[in-house]
Amino acid sequence: MQATFFVACCLLLVAGSDASADPGFDHSRWGKLLKAHVQEGWVDYVGFARDREELNQYLQWMSAVRPETLESWPREERLAFYLNAYNAITIERILDHYPPDGAVFFKKMRSIRTIEGVFNEIKDRVAGQDLTLDDIEHEILRKKYQEPLVHFGLVCASRSCPPLRPEPFEGVVVMKQLHQAAQEFLLDPTRGISIDDETNRVTLSKIFEWFGEDFIPRYGGGKLTERYGEKLDACLNFVSQYLPKEQKEFIQKGGYRVDFLPYDWTLNEKTPEEKKE
Repeated sequence: MQATFFVACCLLLVAGSDASADPGFDHSRWGKLLKAHVQEGWVDYVGFARDREELNQYLQWMSAVRPETLESWPREERLAFYLNAYNAITIERILDHYPPDGAVFFKKMRSIRTIEGVFNEIKDRVAGQDLTLDDIEHEILRKKYQEPLVHFGLVCASRSCPPLRPEPFEGVVVMKQLHQAAQEFLLDPTRGISIDDETNRVTLSKIFEWFGEDFIPRYGGGKLTERYGEKLDACLNFVSQYLPKEQKEFIQKGGYRVDFLPYDWTLNEKTPEEKKE
């Protein structure tokens, strides 16, 4: 009994030491899981379930980070840490309730939305705090870091979300990764932005309807404000920087109708029929 207790304590000390290493966090375990179970944004949850212990260990390391240690890291390291935490916990939520079948908005589907309290009630310990997914997204990433690009790194396990990347976010390159994620998302007309010059219509992701105010401080102001308002003007300014020249010019000239794409909450995994294709 004493020997077992001693070994357990040693393991906790090692995990805590690894998790709190300065100047950042080792995301390689999460990276191996992503590489093994994510392909072109599609998530293999059955594969993740086989490697559940690896995921649990990664999340345990995240929980062991001391708040003062986290705050000593550069901003980019902290940003990457919370982005990875959100995405890893989301995977955990799905595995805890797999398959998440039920009704969403009166439609039967496999979706994270069928899990009661998934975003605002269920908590995980992250760097010494008990946090919900909403806490990580709204109270930390949006409120504290005020970085609008996080919306393209957070993946809520749904088809209309930005696709999950097959690599972890890393502090030294996190801003580059987020810009790449934004570009890939926006260039997908089924998710990001669709431009139809024949009908004079621009259709944006619901992300911009829900969180458009986050783009105002950095991208607000411009000739489109009178027509579309401050929030939508900022969103249009933001998306235009990632578009090909002709589409960028179309966005900047104005005079079109702006709508929002319906949000597909279906789980971001392939159905058996899609796997056969």
